[in-house]
Amino acid sequence: QFDLKKFEKEHHKLEGSYFSYEKDGFGEIITNEEELVNKMIDYCGKDFKIEEKYLNRMKVFFERRDKKNCERIYLSCKD
Repeated sequence: QFDLKKFEKEHHKLEGSYFSYEKDGFGEIITNEEELVNKMIDYCGKDFKIEEKYLNRMKVFFERRDKKNCERIYLSCKD
């Protein structure tokens, strides 16, 4: 969420979201270009492996990982 400060400023009446990028997100929060480049280089050096804590968050967040999401959506709309 590259524009968090702008978003919060323009939507100050909102009370937040159910999803916190910091607590629930699937990777580090990067706030500037230099940080981003360094993180990309770091991931290149680690063969693009996702860190364990982010893998765990993904497993908890996504109920199913069976590649049948489109089929489920189609069937639910068909009724």
